Amino acid sequence: ERIDGSLVFKTNVSNSPMLVYIYPGVHGGTQEYVGGIIEGTSRPDNSIIVVASSADASWSVVSGAGMAALEGKTASSTRLVGWSAGARGMRKAMDSGSFDKIIYADPDPSRLMKTNHENAIMYYRPSNWGGDYKYLGEKQRDLAAEMGEGRAVESGKGHKEILALSIQNILI
Repeated sequence: ERIDGSLVFKTNVSNSPMLVYIYPGVHGGTQEYVGGIIEGTSRPDNSIIVVASSADASWSVVSGAGMAALEGKTASSTRLVGWSAGARGMRKAMDSGSFDKIIYADPDPSRLMKTNHENAIMYYRPSNWGGDYKYLGEKQRDLAAEMGEGRAVESGKGHKEILALSIQNILI
């Protein structure tokens, strides 16, 4: 279903569902692509996933879609994923809200430096960033160091595979 431009997936929602927000990337990693990954992922009962319309969608609009999807219920847990350029929107959300679990999914690290990484982990692979964006892969290592021991996992997976891994892990 769509709520104010956000794509919403509800799985057997009852009282106190888990609420997950996901900021997609750009180019080949749009909302529709992320929605396709979610459709192919086993989702736990009593969960709501809200995929923002774009990498830098307004947090007030995205969180509003989440509140509407809750239909008056209170979330048991509120979680956040930002994939690739979706780090832009994720940073807005982090500055405005509180989350029980956050995953940086092979992110553009520039928006995440010098922020509070509480409840955050990162899956990344610098070599996924090439060409004009190679410098972002190098900055991922700086972000990993800033996050501290055990909070950043350098993966051997491709960019889109890290998204799928992150979606699976945010749901457990």
